[in-house]
Amino acid sequence: MPEEIPTQTENETSPLQETTESPTEIPLEELHDYKEAKKIKKIAKTALLFLLGMILGGGLVFGGYQLKQRQVPSGSGSLPTPTENPTPSTPTPTPDPTVDWEVYTSGQGGYLIKYPKGLFVEEKENLVSIYNQDPATYKFERTREISPGLFDYPKENFIFQIEIDRNLSSWPALDEKKIATISGIKGVAGILTARGGEKAIMAYMVEDEKTYSFYVRPTDSDQTNLFDQILSTFKLTVVCQEPRPEVCTMECIANPPYICGSDGKSYCTTCQACSNSEVEWYIIQEDHC
Repeated sequence: MPEEIPTQTENETSPLQETTESPTEIPLEELHDYKEAKKIKKIAKTALLFLLGMILGGGLVFGGYQLKQRQVPSGSGSLPTPTENPTPSTPTPTPDPTVDWEVYTSGQGGYLIKYPKGLFVEEKENLVSIYNQDPATYKFERTREISPGLFDYPKENFIFQIEIDRNLSSWPALDEKKIATISGIKGVAGILTARGGEKAIMAYMVEDEKTYSFYVRPTDSDQTNLFDQILSTFKLTVVCQEPRPEVCTMECIANPPYICGSDGKSYCTTCQACSNSEVEWYIIQEDHC
């Protein structure tokens, strides 16, 4: 008798039949909480990364500072503080040792020169001499003429001598010769060996067909310094001629140089200087009057 196959009822489900169920719906409140939690988690992650970056950056800065501190030489407690806008130092001008000296003007020679106070000046013809003692009250001993115009005075009497020669036939031979600027004019200076081996410091220059010679003896360092100082004050003068000019232009020369009258004032032109009857002579120099 054949076996009966059971018949599937309506309520039974075949094992081969797929089960289809509707998805479970999530409440709106739970969904909102989920989004908020996710947003907070993202903010916390960003804050953590920022904090880690700050810690790392601070570590690098601190490490660089420590490295720099190690490079500072021992003995210096702190890094030097830079000075803001340092003021450049102004060089101190060298004082002029001749500023208080006496002034001698040679009308015949056409020059002026300064000499230390307490000394005496004598001018005879073309020769000007400066002494330690008054030549009017003291008889100087001229033992011998050691060079034309240069006499062998005792050391304690003779200081400085200036001679003007219009007919100098030959230039004196000098040792240790060097260029010397005298009253803005290039000249020569050196050591003159006179007759008998006597030595003197000498300088000379030529201007307007006249030779100006300068002597000092002996040649020690003190006399050399005095010679240089006196020579630096020598300035040629221009004597105002008669008749005086009456009309001058108002134009002024560009300073320097400066035109200085014998009255101590500065003038724009030589014409203006000599138009003043009180001005006997004037000089042209690089410095203020």
